[in-house]
Amino acid sequence: MNVPAPDYADEYAAARMSVRALLSDLDEASAATVVPACPDWTVHDLCAHLVGVPAALVVRDNPPKGDNQPWVDRHVAERADRSVAELLDEWDAVGPDFEGLMRKLPHAFGGLVYDAVAHEHDLRGALERPGERDSAGIWASLEILVPMVERDLAAGGSASGTLRFRTGDREWVIGAGEPTVSLTTTPFELMRL
Repeated sequence: MNVPAPDYADEYAAARMSVRALLSDLDEASAATVVPACPDWTVHDLCAHLVGVPAALVVRDNPPKGDNQPWVDRHVAERADRSVAELLDEWDAVGPDFEGLMRKLPHAFGGLVYDAVAHEHDLRGALERPGERDSAGIWASLEILVPMVERDLAAGGSASGTLRFRTGDREWVIGAGEPTVSLTTTPFELMRL
């Protein structure tokens, strides 16, 4: 089934707005909640990460080659004294410029749609506020993730086998030959996997 490529910038903006709505009434105690999916970070820290990456990229502070964790950690540390409300305001300020970059270079920055959508659900899990499990951002994330899995399998050589993912009316076969592993699940669970 041929599906048109998602507009990553629109999906990123939608995830940004969804996170804003999720965190708009957050108190300090909730901001200090540890995020189980990212146990080194609190809700505040994860919000600082979501803001810090696009803020850096807009001013062309690109991640270093190789391990970019120190680059990410710097963004979080630089925002440690700001409230979540201030972080969300900063994200709103840099968001449109970053989304403009995504429109110009969707393949360079499209992966950050997955980052935003996945972290939205990390936040939802930490705050026990599930929702948005059928958003278009989930599908956009799958369009990013499936090729990543394909590249990882190719790097593993032929011993990696062939995978089939099915969700709704969509199917992806990754690898060559008859699938050795087949998974059928919801779009949300496949994205989280």
